[in-house]
Amino acid sequence: DLVALTSLSLSDTILEGEIPSEIGTLRSLRSLSLTRNEFLLSSIPSEIGMLSLLTKLDMSHNNLFGKIPSQIISLAPNLQRVDLSGNDLQGSVPKELWELTSLESLILSNPVHIGSSSLGLREIPSEVAQLTKLTTISLLNL
Repeated sequence: DLVALTSLSLSDTILEGEIPSEIGTLRSLRSLSLTRNEFLLSSIPSEIGMLSLLTKLDMSHNNLFGKIPSQIISLAPNLQRVDLSGNDLQGSVPKELWELTSLESLILSNPVHIGSSSLGLREIPSEVAQLTKLTTISLLNL
C-alpha cells in the first residue's frame, strides 16, 4: 500500500506489457515518469485521471497506442508538464487537453510510422491561447 508515494520514476527499466489500471490508486503522486519502456501492448489507462495531484506526467518513448484519455482533464489544475512523445497514439487530441490551464510544457511529438494514423492535428487549436503558463510546446509529426 503506497498511499504516501509522491514520486514514481520507472524510466529505462525495460518494463513490458500493459500499464496496470491500479496506477490510479497512487492518489498522492505528484510526479510519474515511465519513460523508455516496452509497453507494446498498452494504451494510456483512463485511471491516470484519478491522480489529481499530479504535476508531471512523462510517458514518452513507450510505443503506447490508442487515444489520449479524456480523463486527463481530471488532472487540472495541478498538471504542469506532459510528455507523451515517441508513442503510437492515434485518434484526435482530446479537447480536454487544451483545458489544462496550469500546463507549462506540452510535448506530443510522435515518430512517423508508415501505415499508422496520427493524432490528427492539422492546425493549432485556438484553445491553446487559454494555456497562459505554457512555455514549451512540441507538436512535431502529429
